[in-house]
Amino acid sequence: MKYYVYVLKSKKDKKSYNLNYYTGQEGYGRFHIQDNIHFCYYSRGSLEETKDWLRKSKNRKIINEKEYNELYEFLIIIAKQLNKYISSLKSKTK
Repeated sequence: MKYYVYVLKSKKDKKSYNLNYYTGQEGYGRFHIQDNIHFCYYSRGSLEETKDWLRKSKNRKIINEKEYNELYEFLIIIAKQLNKYISSLKSKTK
C-alpha cells in the first residue's frame, strides 16, 4: 500500500494542520486475518476523522472549494478500497 498524506498550512497563523492518513505499512505484520480486520476498522475510523478535518479546513478557509472537492473525492476512493479489502478478508474467514 502507498502512503496518503496531506499537510495543510495556514497562511494566517503559520500552524500546521496534519490530516490523518491510512497506510498499509502500519498494518504490516498482522498475520492473523481477524487482527487485520480489526486494524482496518481503526483505519476506517481514521479515514472518517480525516474527512472531518478536511471539512474544518474548508470552513476555516485553509483550503479552497476546489482543493476540498479533489481531496474529498480521493478519500471516497480510499474508503471504497478499504471496504472492499475488509470484505475480502471477511470472506476468507468463512
